[in-house]
Amino acid sequence: MSDIETQKSASAAPLQSAESEAASANSAAAEKIANFAGQFFVHTEKRLNHFDQGPVKAYAASGLSDVSQVTHYALICEPHLTPRSRSAAAFAGLASPNIIKLVATGPMFWPPARGERYVFIYENTVGQPMVPEGQFQGLGWKPEVVQLNVVKSLVHALLDMRDADIVHGNIRPSNMFAIGPAGGVDRVILGECLSTPSSYAQPAMFETIERAMADPIGRGPPVIDDDLYALGVSLAVILRHRDPMEGFTDEQIINHKIDQGSYIALTGKDRFSGDILELLRGLLNDDRVQRWNLEDIMGWMDGQRLTPKQGIKKIKAARPVHFMEERYFRPALLAMDLTKNQSEAAQLVESGNMEQWVSRSLEDPAVQKRLDAAIETTSELGRGAGYWDRLLCRVSIALDPEAPIRYKTIRVHPDGVGVAMTDAVLTKKDIQPYVDLITHQTVMFWVTAQGDTPVDIGTIVTRFDSCRSFLRQQNIAYGLERCIYFLNPECPCLSDKVKGYFIRDPEDLMRAFEKMSTLSSRPELFIDRHIAAFISVKERQNIDPYLIELNADEMYKRVIANVKVLATVQQRGRMEKLPGVCRWISQILDPAYERFHDRELRQSVKTKVNQLAETGDISKIVAMLDSQSAAQKDTEAYNQARSEYHRLNIEDSRLEAKLKHPEQFSQGIGREMAALASCLVAGITILGFVYMVYSKGTLF
Repeated sequence: MSDIETQKSASAAPLQSAESEAASANSAAAEKIANFAGQFFVHTEKRLNHFDQGPVKAYAASGLSDVSQVTHYALICEPHLTPRSRSAAAFAGLASPNIIKLVATGPMFWPPARGERYVFIYENTVGQPMVPEGQFQGLGWKPEVVQLNVVKSLVHALLDMRDADIVHGNIRPSNMFAIGPAGGVDRVILGECLSTPSSYAQPAMFETIERAMADPIGRGPPVIDDDLYALGVSLAVILRHRDPMEGFTDEQIINHKIDQGSYIALTGKDRFSGDILELLRGLLNDDRVQRWNLEDIMGWMDGQRLTPKQGIKKIKAARPVHFMEERYFRPALLAMDLTKNQSEAAQLVESGNMEQWVSRSLEDPAVQKRLDAAIETTSELGRGAGYWDRLLCRVSIALDPEAPIRYKTIRVHPDGVGVAMTDAVLTKKDIQPYVDLITHQTVMFWVTAQGDTPVDIGTIVTRFDSCRSFLRQQNIAYGLERCIYFLNPECPCLSDKVKGYFIRDPEDLMRAFEKMSTLSSRPELFIDRHIAAFISVKERQNIDPYLIELNADEMYKRVIANVKVLATVQQRGRMEKLPGVCRWISQILDPAYERFHDRELRQSVKTKVNQLAETGDISKIVAMLDSQSAAQKDTEAYNQARSEYHRLNIEDSRLEAKLKHPEQFSQGIGREMAALASCLVAGITILGFVYMVYSKGTLF
């Protein structure tokens, strides 16, 4: 049985109740040990700082046979940072000696947080990283050592990852481990990359200029070109003797790269020649098209010599434009700073100085065309509230289309919007800027401004068109919640109902409900807006047939729809029996029982449901509640009773009216009795006459 996704293989075993799990977790916390799927112990107080990935902390882990022997380490993911769980199986399947070995992954109850956290467990056989995190001044290694051992190891690692359709996004010397005798190195092992969103923990220096401009949470998934650039930066750090950008902020690093080009900015006064110079120039080329790919590197390793290409710099104007008492020659730098002073930026655009600078000093027809489109399309949306935020955002795109979208306080690439929205929701940040990006079609403007880009433009257009449609619908399963799960497929369920659980699919949700079923603090109903959107995105057939009922005004319809959704998930997922969920269901069905008019039928259905709850099969409860024959008979009997009641009510009203006039009532009764008596006498007389006629033949 594979160690990866171990919690899935254990799903058929009896599930602990949430209270018993919490009790065992508290006991484990007292021992300062957490149990991962019955396979590893994670030591909650044994930190391994050198394996940390940004805010994701590493802890010592050991096998069950010997708790004292630390053979592995565990990375405990942060809830607001979506881990790359979908790539875990492929990463674990890499049979490369140059990549750290992933042995297990999945949710685990983490005692310090008193809730579930997603965990990655790796072999701990690599020692310390090549440099401590943040200390990238320079190692000064000899080029021949780097060429023979470092480059070879890392290139083979990247080839293996490419074959597995994985992009690393976390390549830097502090995430590399040198293996070899003391004072030497035979090979280098590349560290992990799954515990944070793509490139979230990567310092700006190791990102391309365009990706470094984005917020770390909004960089989006990288491509192999970005890994090769990070490889080039890492080699420069290993080879150089000092850091020419020591003490620079991220913004200053980006500015320096734009001004000087990445190669000069990263190597400074260090001079390289020969083979290693070709490699560095090829990998650090700021033009993505001209940057070396893996085939170029393999040819270089085989002895082919390519002409070094000078890295291009961002375009530069002949004369500067003045903004915030600074002179700007490069549109990319101006685009970065526009939102720092909205009033002055607005004046720069409104006065026409921006257009004049672009047309006369920059002399780039493409930029001029994009700038005109930015002003025109923003005006079409109206000059009401938020006009200048929208305009400066589009002007920024026009000046530097390869850069991320800059709107208000956020800096994101379109592919990173989903992960950034998830972080904003969980950390209580303002989510409105992301809503604006979707509704104002800002992403569409970014798409139209693109030239040669590795991004799948068609997919982006389709996704954001769909999200704009979702936002127009405010029913359950739509709105902002659906956008989050649609744009971030790896996002766990964010509902407060399952807070403390890591829910990746509808089956995980059902198992969480089973654990919660005995808690006094459990919610009344199962499905809210987040859960509905989550299930609909993961498996639409599980919930979409019941959306009308989930949005109904009648409480009993919503209750029954909740139960139907759970039954569908259990049935389609071929899940184990869930008696806890069934008992929970049986205790919230009063509104469903009340729709029956017959008290005896209510009690009968309730009794049968309670019996079925012990089977753990939700579909049987649905069949009982949703019985058309029982409902039809109850309705027919109720309608008959109503008709009888109506008839009796009319008769009662007539009698009451007559009793208000007793003299008329008694006379009427007397007349009726006299008439009746007369009829009887007449009848008897006639019968007697007939009898005499027929018995004697004749009367005379």
